[in-house]
Amino acid sequence: MFCKQSAYIEQYDHLLPHLSVEEYMDAAARLKLGKGVSDDERKSKIESIVKTLGLSSSKKTRISCLSGGERKRLSIGLELFDDPSFLFLDEPTSGLDSSSSLQCVGLLREIARRGRTVVTTIHQPNSHLLDHFDHLYIVAGGSCIYQGPVKSLVPYLQTFNLQCPKYHNPADFGL
Repeated sequence: MFCKQSAYIEQYDHLLPHLSVEEYMDAAARLKLGKGVSDDERKSKIESIVKTLGLSSSKKTRISCLSGGERKRLSIGLELFDDPSFLFLDEPTSGLDSSSSLQCVGLLREIARRGRTVVTTIHQPNSHLLDHFDHLYIVAGGSCIYQGPVKSLVPYLQTFNLQCPKYHNPADFGL
């Protein structure tokens, strides 16, 4: 299979470009799950994570041929083999277009809905991304200016006589 390799490097996920998604996931599973896990259990775990990531149709695709969003989701998925209670992600949407960013944040929300705590930094999220978060911690000038649910941000700003215009992104307005 031939593909054009992406020239976009900023916030690049350092993945081995010549492996397929399936090969990468298998190697990660073998390393992280250890010898005590049967082949069937390992394959089942891989399939579950690949399905959660929305990468089922890309299992045979080489990493170098994946989109930025697919690479980002794969990077997140590699951490799921450890079955962490908390996922800390710094800028998981950097370098992604708005559609891929929304898909990535949707994946993170699904992971959170399955019982994990997901903490992530997102600089200036658009209003569609903002709606996918349960809890915000907004920092400006090195200090927390808001902490709480997304739906309470605009009413909170109103307590300071700051009226966020209708159809304006509250995250932009809050800063």
